Amino acid sequence: MNPSLFKNRSFVSTWIGNGISELGGAFGTFCNSILIYQLTGSTLALGSMWLLYFIPSLILQLFIGPYIDRWSRKWIMILSQWTRGAIFVIPLAALVSGNLEVWHIYVVQCVVGLITPFYVPANHAITPTIVEKEQLQSANAIIDGTVRLMTFLSPIVAGIVIEYIGVHITLILVSSMLIMSGFTLLFIQEKRSNIKVRKTWLADFTEGISFFFSHKIIVWLGIFLAFVQFGVGVTMVTTLPYITEELGGTYAEYGYFMAGFPIGYIVGAIIVTRIKYKSRRLLMLGSLFIGGITFIALCFNYSILIAITTETIGGIGMAIFSIHNTTIIQKTVPNHLIGKVFSVRLLIIRGVMPLGVLIGGVLSELLGVRPLYLFIGLLISITSLAGLCLPYFKFIEIPVKDIQKSIAWYTEVLGLELIWNSEEEKLAQLNLPSGQMIFLNETIEDTTANFLKNGEVHNVIGFQTSNINHVYNHLINNAVQVEEIVDDGLGNNFLHFYDLDGNKFCVQYDK
Repeated sequence: MNPSLFKNRSFVSTWIGNGISELGGAFGTFCNSILIYQLTGSTLALGSMWLLYFIPSLILQLFIGPYIDRWSRKWIMILSQWTRGAIFVIPLAALVSGNLEVWHIYVVQCVVGLITPFYVPANHAITPTIVEKEQLQSANAIIDGTVRLMTFLSPIVAGIVIEYIGVHITLILVSSMLIMSGFTLLFIQEKRSNIKVRKTWLADFTEGISFFFSHKIIVWLGIFLAFVQFGVGVTMVTTLPYITEELGGTYAEYGYFMAGFPIGYIVGAIIVTRIKYKSRRLLMLGSLFIGGITFIALCFNYSILIAITTETIGGIGMAIFSIHNTTIIQKTVPNHLIGKVFSVRLLIIRGVMPLGVLIGGVLSELLGVRPLYLFIGLLISITSLAGLCLPYFKFIEIPVKDIQKSIAWYTEVLGLELIWNSEEEKLAQLNLPSGQMIFLNETIEDTTANFLKNGEVHNVIGFQTSNINHVYNHLINNAVQVEEIVDDGLGNNFLHFYDLDGNKFCVQYDK
């Protein structure tokens, strides 16, 4: 945790504003779900509620991204919060007058869905402009951890309030907190860059799309996160009947279960900056795999206490995955494009959530809720295992002594493309022309990426070429330590060379 962040007034305002917003928003979601289920008793109606949130959100997401970088991100966030606070007056007034109908809740969900494409990209995009780049991971961990703390508190408090006082008090709290969040964000001192040439919307949107899909690591992380969001879409429909019907719980126990994931997320956000890792890929996708296993466990569980514990474990895993996910993208994307890119990413991710809601609503009516937990658990687990095992998703890590000298050597001598460089983590990503990623990881340990077999040093990374003599001459001309070309007698030629730190590479030519 970085103490200097709390001396930054803009960060503190964003942090507190996000916390209050999440508390109020989670209260609102909790209330809306219970009201719909009380009025209809149907999981399909719950699914319809969420579809009315996601579909307008998805449509608006197609157009709004470029404007996040043109308009004041601060005022986008403020006005979004004030609008959200005002719209919850509709179900509150209908409930107090005794005239509440399903369409009142649907209107709220639709408006909140239209606001989300404004608020979420602006919120992500403003953080890199108010904190230093080396503070980003800590800032994301603090904000995410606090958001999850509020998400943890809200279902517990809302469940108790609804159980013993009533929904109308909860709706008053929802409206008040969202409006208060907007006032808190007024203290942000926004640093805006002037865009001298105003592009058309289509040009801006195309620029965001182009950048997103030209960086494979961003695409891959988006794909993994999309599977998670599909699962989230399914559980939006299944959670309430799972607790109240399958496990025979009360609304208060529903609140405790809903709090399990965010409290786990808080723990994950606290420990994520303290975890020492050799492979970011193994850490991220391993955490995602654990999250998938927790869904499978819920399918076979009959205890509320075990269900809450399982959700907590899932929250820890997803926090580690999500925080690294967001931090990598914030470091990779230039500030003037970050709003566009996060909007494209959000569009893709949110595009799968309505599908999850729809499938969850239909299949839960036909099969019940338990098989759906097994389905989404297997989906997430298999996807994460694919990322861990398949060569296409592997990120090669090479230990080096001086990250800056090594970056220069790999880009100038081997022609790799530098994608991003983290001074805080002493880590850099470079890409081969084929798209394969290599990570340079600075370490003080006396180690290399080589291994010994029968006392002989072997390489772990090899390249193929159509002109091995040209490669040999290029390496010699750049003063690289290179061994002579060897013919294995089977029609194949090999050579071995070393980088600045003694990491051994092989180049092969097949005749």
